[in-house]
Amino acid sequence: MINLKQELSKNICVIVDEFLKKEKEDEIKNFFSNNQLEWYYSDTSLNEKDNSLDFYEGPQFTHSFIVNSKKTSNFLEKILELTDYSKINLPIIRLKANLKLNVNNSHLGLCNPPHIDFPDEKRDMITAIYYVDDSDGDTFFYDDSYKITNRVSPKKGRFVFFKGDTYHSASHPRVNKKRIVINFNLLNV
Repeated sequence: MINLKQELSKNICVIVDEFLKKEKEDEIKNFFSNNQLEWYYSDTSLNEKDNSLDFYEGPQFTHSFIVNSKKTSNFLEKILELTDYSKINLPIIRLKANLKLNVNNSHLGLCNPPHIDFPDEKRDMITAIYYVDDSDGDTFFYDDSYKITNRVSPKKGRFVFFKGDTYHSASHPRVNKKRIVINFNLLNV
């Protein structure tokens, strides 16, 4: 496993392709395709609506596995096993899956508004995103003035790691039917 602390001191994000074996990648994709999970709808991915010209805040579905370090899903052990979480092995504050559906509207902003998952958190955190499938709906990274500094495309089996205080945003797919990610918020201890 890479030294995340060291790599994140030099890079805004660290992309790791083929973190898992192909069989595990396929199992994860199948897990999210078999209709076992209960998905919960929200009008926005954040708690506020921002449909400025540059950003589009659209609906998404979520399934939480851990909230405030507490198990909230009977599928937690399965998702930890499928993602080989023992390779990361940092304390989890929140673990959830996000499902964004296609928005076939070219007049909408490029992506959702930039945000930090836990803006009031004083502890050193790392966020990890695992892409369940190939899709469009890139993840964007920003500096403090909301200028895009990096862009990562969803690729099945890809993990992207970044500091918890990094502004980032997702985007809805416009070509593919859906974009599913697993979002880990971790304590960097």
